[in-house]
Order: sequence, then structure tokens, then C-alpha cells
Amino acid sequence: MNHPIVEQQAKTPASIHLLRYVPQRRPFNWRALDPAAVRSAGDLPPYLILGSLDEASFKRTDKGWSARWQGSEPDTWFELAHDAGRQQWVAEDRWRGITGSITTYKTRIPLPVVIGQAMYGWFPENWDSAAKSLLEGTYQLQVIEPQQGALSMCGIPDGPLRTIAFPLAVGDLRGFRDRLRQCLERWRLPYPVAAEARLTYQGVSWHEGEATGWTDSTRPEDAFCQSVRDTGLLPFGYPRRSEVPGKPAVWTHTRELYFVYLTLPFAGLTDLLHRLASSQGPIRKVDDPGLRFEWQPLVLSAGLEHLAADLTLDDDPRTTLMYLRFKPLAQWGKGVTVDKLIDGIRSAEDDLARAEAISADIVGHIERIVEQINDEEQA
Repeated sequence: MNHPIVEQQAKTPASIHLLRYVPQRRPFNWRALDPAAVRSAGDLPPYLILGSLDEASFKRTDKGWSARWQGSEPDTWFELAHDAGRQQWVAEDRWRGITGSITTYKTRIPLPVVIGQAMYGWFPENWDSAAKSLLEGTYQLQVIEPQQGALSMCGIPDGPLRTIAFPLAVGDLRGFRDRLRQCLERWRLPYPVAAEARLTYQGVSWHEGEATGWTDSTRPEDAFCQSVRDTGLLPFGYPRRSEVPGKPAVWTHTRELYFVYLTLPFAGLTDLLHRLASSQGPIRKVDDPGLRFEWQPLVLSAGLEHLAADLTLDDDPRTTLMYLRFKPLAQWGKGVTVDKLIDGIRSAEDDLARAEAISADIVGHIERIVEQINDEEQA
């Protein structure tokens, strides 16, 4: 029979809606978009893929029109033109000086189809590579590039989406949510941001005496208690030690903990990371105090955590290995319906309070056991 505290943890919500920020924009009717009827910048969407419409960029002649949507980063823009003579869309994009694609399609194809499927059905690989180099050189994180040929999730008008994922203790979820909500309201970002906390299986293996953060003690009970303090939840037992002749002993620890998943357009990725980075927070720059490898954020193609079964990563000195197992989208079943999503938003406060109460009981229970053991050892 399970211990009551384990049975209590089993009631922890699998997911907790944290927030959804949507920028205020001028309404735009995509179904009514007729390129031949465009007369001014006001006939075009206020935001498209990489940034806001630069109304001064709009040019119209007898041959058609063109306009540019300006990104927040240097030499970053999305440009769209209508070639009236050939009845064609002509679209071009650039991110930090790197051209993604130049696309030409007949205007009988709706613009959202041209953009969402022809341009961004597959994300520009040169953008992915450049983003990985830039972000990993600036922050303590890993960018997981999609497999070659993998489909890209693209929203209209916000463009390809990315997810920033990082673990957070149950007791820190509310504070993070409240600070993020206040910041988003103050910043008034031009792109949307959604945040959700989801229980995620994590396995961590580290080399005894070599992996930073796990070398203070070789007693498995100490690592168990540390995991409870770090996550606010019970791991799946004590870490296991294994030996291979000629190599350092390896400890393996498995647990389920909350990961925060921040989903936003690729266009806002560097901006939001810059805004959220702090020396003691879950997102840190490379010269800030070090985060243990298994606590460092991951940047994923949006939806990867639903579509991929698992992910295995190791650190640069190869002393720590992390395994994440995601819940495939098919296993969510009816949980992905619109009604269920709405219910999740409505129950967010209750879900968070329930997780906090369960976690507080777990942490308190373990602390009392540790205190009792310490008293007995000193007696």
C-alpha cells in the first residue's frame, strides 16, 4: 500500500494554466483581404510575422503596392508586395540580417495559406542555427533544433512559435506567474505569450565527484531530500548508484516535477529572454551564477513537448545527463478539446492552490522526518 503522502501527491494537477497575454491590436478581417482593393496602410494587418506594420513603408503605384512589418531586432523585417500585373503575392523576410525566404504565389491563394504553409511550413534552418549560436552564447540554456524536414507550427499573424521550458518548484509558481503578469502588462509587448506549468518526468544521471551540485554528499537520502526542497515534490525513491570498471560511479535520480512552458512567436524570443533574465531567476545569462544543468531552460519548437516522446541531453563536460519524457498529444485524449482548455483556464487558481497545499504537506512531512533523524543522531 502506498504511503499517504505519496497518495496525496498523486492528486497534484497534471497541468496548471498560469497566464495568457494577448496584445491589443487594431482589428483586421483576413477573410476580407483583397490585394487589389488595398489603398492604404490601414487596409493591411497591423502585425505580421516579425513585427508591427511600418505605415511609412507603404508604397502604392499602378503596378501594385508593398509594405514592411518591422521587427524589434536589427535588420529584421517581413516585406509583402502585390504585383498587380502578374496577380502575385511577393513576400520576403529577414531576421538579424539573414534572409529566410523569398516567396511568390498567385493571389488566388489566400495570404494566410501562402505564409503559413509555403513560407513557414518548414522553418528556415539558417535562422535556427543562428538563433542557437546567439542564445546559447548569451544565456545558460540549450536550443533544441528541430529535425531536418520537421513541420513548423505557424500562427497567423504571429508567425512560427517557440517554447521556453524550465523547471520550477511548486512554491515558486505563483510568484513567477504574478511577476510575469505584471511585467507583461507594463511592457505591452507586440506579441502574445502563454504560460502553463505541466508535470514532466525527469531522469538525471551524474558522475560521482564530478557533477557540480551533486557532490556535497554521497548519501542517497541527502539527494532525496535535496530533490524535495528543489521541486516541492517527492522523487521516485532514492537515487541509484552504479559502477563500471575504469569509470566514475554514476548516480541516477528520477522524479516528476513542474516545468513552466512559455510559448510565444519566434519574433519575440530574444526580446522576452532578455527581459526575463536575472542573476537569481530561472533564466540567467552566461556570466550569472551557474544553474545546475538539469535546471537550465530549453528552447523548443512549439508543440515538440507534445509530439516527441522524450529528449536526452548531456552537459558540456559530459558529467551530467538529463532525460525528459513528455506526454504525447495522443495520450491527452479529450484533454485537448477547446472546452477542456477553457475549463483549465477557469480552474487555474484552484489548481495552483491545490498544488501548493499538497507540496507544503510533502515538504513539511520530509522536514519533520529529517529533524527527527537529526535529533536521534545527536542524542
